Amino acid sequence: MKKTPLAPQFLALLGLAISVSSFGQTDKLIAINTNNRITTEPAAGYNAAPAPKIVSATVEEGFVKWYPQATNAKWSTIEKGFQASFTNAGQKTTAVFDTQGKFSYSVAEVSAENMPQELIAFIKKEYPGYKLLQSVAIRDNVKTIYQTSLQNGNDFIKIKSIGEEMEVSSLKNQSVQ
Repeated sequence: MKKTPLAPQFLALLGLAISVSSFGQTDKLIAINTNNRITTEPAAGYNAAPAPKIVSATVEEGFVKWYPQATNAKWSTIEKGFQASFTNAGQKTTAVFDTQGKFSYSVAEVSAENMPQELIAFIKKEYPGYKLLQSVAIRDNVKTIYQTSLQNGNDFIKIKSIGEEMEVSSLKNQSVQ
């Protein structure tokens, strides 16, 4: 496995993963009702103009194509489309689709058992005493990037992985705030 120095892009992607939960949030919350139609309802405490009544069938079809097993989908409008927050195979996921239903990207929490085998083997070999803090998968139409944070006492490791390529950064002897 190849170790490469941490690139500045890793920090940008980490910031994206951390901030994705607030990306594109609006004052309207779109949710799937019991008739499986996607409708909007004002979010609590907001008095904004009404949002579209239904996410287009094209957007819904694009979503179902990528995530046929998704549950608890909640939609919000963003500048160039829609953002869905949902559970997929037990993992909290946020995905973005354009107004034509085309998938843009997603960010999902990843449990240890759902991490790629290459990443698991790398962690076991290189960081056997470390505890998994968090792992997220950032996926677009081409690839999936995993960003994983580990801790051993006051030592922290961040790993960005794409297949067998691993980029590692470490923070030694950092106090936990």
